Amino acid sequence: IALFDKKGNYKTSVQTKVGKEFTEVVDLLKSKKTINCIKQIKRNKISIIKNPAGSCKTCPIAHKYDDRISLCARLELNNQFFGILTISIKPDIIASSEELKLFEEVADDISFAINNIFKEQEHQKLHEALLVSEKKYKDIFNSIIDVYTETDIKGTILEVSPSIEKYSGYKREDVIGKSVLEFYKNPDKRSKMMKKLMSDNVIYDYEIDFTSKNGKIINSSLTSVLIKDVKGVPVKTRGVLH
Repeated sequence: IALFDKKGNYKTSVQTKVGKEFTEVVDLLKSKKTINCIKQIKRNKISIIKNPAGSCKTCPIAHKYDDRISLCARLELNNQFFGILTISIKPDIIASSEELKLFEEVADDISFAINNIFKEQEHQKLHEALLVSEKKYKDIFNSIIDVYTETDIKGTILEVSPSIEKYSGYKREDVIGKSVLEFYKNPDKRSKMMKKLMSDNVIYDYEIDFTSKNGKIINSSLTSVLIKDVKGVPVKTRGVLH
């Protein structure tokens, strides 16, 4: 069995009872030089090469087929070629279309199994990449000096960075789920800010005063962007307080 990527580049292979000469086959596959068995299965899903020793002269192991034939099958899924299955058998074994059909079914089962392995490997790689990304995100999120915020259109706090505690005395979990209006010195100012944000989609250094946990007034400036759904409907805001 030999496997290839979408561009036709050799990926890997496995063999049994071929011997050390198979390394020469691998070198040939890596070089992308034409090999008769691959040429045949690109035309037909199942191919019988009755005289490999004579018709496969570029193959390093063709001489091993002096009294045998080569039976080849294309490994594919959803019409995407990704490999070849080749076996060496005695000529009298392939005697009927039913036996060829059975070989085709075996090739299909192998294709399905290999594809599942590839998917599992890709899933594992994706999962590992997501874990790395998540850690990077958390590291960045937890090290933000200014205050990152997300609120829905009504003003409910959806997310806020841990830096809010140093900024206001409130812990992150104390404010998530609450209305931002509870922390405005002048709640009416939010409606003016939202009106401008709805109009311009973004605001820069908009001055807002908040009340800290100990009652102290915090003079702040907000840079925020309006977030819309796929239909263009405003759903939330993202911003940075400093």
